[in-house]
Amino acid sequence: MNRIDDEIMELRQRVARLEEQVRQYEEAPARGSYVRWFVTGFLVVIGLMAAWLVSLAVIQFLA
Repeated sequence: MNRIDDEIMELRQRVARLEEQVRQYEEAPARGSYVRWFVTGFLVVIGLMAAWLVSLAVIQFLA
């Protein structure tokens, strides 16, 4: 019986750890989707490139 009691105690400890992990996961702040981050980054890069080209055209026009 001692071995069975030890295994039951170990299983209870594992369940307690898993319940704690689930609680932490549920309380964690929500993260945005990776697709949204990718699209946002892509649009920022495209915007910066367009701004650079416009500024280059203005500098060439003025020079």
